[in-house]
Amino acid sequence: MEMNHIGEDIYYGEIPGFTPGTEVTYWISATDVNGNSMESQHWSYDIFNPSSNSILFLYNSIDYGSFIAHYYLGSNDINFDYWSNYYYGPLSEELLNYYTTVLEITGSGPVMLNNEFIRPWFEEGNKNYILSGNEWLDTHWGHQNYYQGDFEYDILGVWNGIGDINYVNTGNQEGISRILPIENDSISGPIFEFLGDSLDLNYDPNYELGFSNWLDAVEIVDGFNNGFDAYSGIIDSNGVPWEDAELYHIAPYKKHGNESKSVFFTFDPLAVNTSPEYNWIGFSDLSPIRSALDWINGSHLADTDDEYVVSSFQLHQNYPNPFNPLTTIQYNIPKSGNVRLSIFDLRGNEIKELTNEFQRAGLKEILFDASGLSSGVYFYRIETTENTLTRKMIFLK
Repeated sequence: MEMNHIGEDIYYGEIPGFTPGTEVTYWISATDVNGNSMESQHWSYDIFNPSSNSILFLYNSIDYGSFIAHYYLGSNDINFDYWSNYYYGPLSEELLNYYTTVLEITGSGPVMLNNEFIRPWFEEGNKNYILSGNEWLDTHWGHQNYYQGDFEYDILGVWNGIGDINYVNTGNQEGISRILPIENDSISGPIFEFLGDSLDLNYDPNYELGFSNWLDAVEIVDGFNNGFDAYSGIIDSNGVPWEDAELYHIAPYKKHGNESKSVFFTFDPLAVNTSPEYNWIGFSDLSPIRSALDWINGSHLADTDDEYVVSSFQLHQNYPNPFNPLTTIQYNIPKSGNVRLSIFDLRGNEIKELTNEFQRAGLKEILFDASGLSSGVYFYRIETTENTLTRKMIFLK
């Protein structure tokens, strides 16, 4: 494409439009009157192409690239589209109309506010909005009141924002805050079960993400639930909150009258871990983000009418059986906890460990590939802290 000379040393050119999904690479080349040529570096951009996915992962931060979305979601079993406020610009009504769920992460601080686009989309009904991250509330290190008609009040359930409670009492931005899940809560209940009497839950963005700790708190509008609490200040060298620490709410959520659902975390969910034994809760199936999505989708154990609730520990017969070389193993676990599933030969030798990790309660399945094994009879065994079950399967080449 030839550029136009519009005065002095200024040249102008316009890149034509392309179809969605196209990666556009462009550069500038120039040739002087003596035939000497020079070429600039190459730049690239993508033409956004909305898919059939119902979730938009909205990264409203400059901290990381698109890869970070997979850390927040903690698994490859969630399909989503990715949008960056920093690289792609603001949202639009046209864009939001492709999605029923928006998951907005603001990292160490938002690039821009999306309220003017989120609100009309959310108020259409049957929409889901999860917002989380440091410094979203513009509290100026103090209290900020919100009122009916404000986005914070109506959508997020905040009537008073309390900034940087990590500094209250004796604290600093490099310190670790103690946060508390709530027993039987629809979002944080599974984490409460996992902690038991031996573990504590911490907010440690400096360690996990390289961010400062600016933990905000909120006073919640009547009718909203709260998923997590937090102590003011930071924990001391013994892992204990200060003696005069105060307890605050940090996670309002609600199913609204128009069937839309909102969840607001005043912290960055990826920066949540445990002590004294370390578990990176923010990057696991127990993460607050995964729990919020479960609640939104109606697949959380706290919802008693949930079709996914199971009442007994079961190990199902693999299918197909006999198989060659792939087969699926399904099992039910009625209580969240560590699950180990392994394959054994007829002599009792362990052939392969398929999983050994913390899993949420519910119906699960794992694909087993027997390539490389000899034909014959094998056993698969599932173990939890409370139960063990074994079944037989046949591999025929």
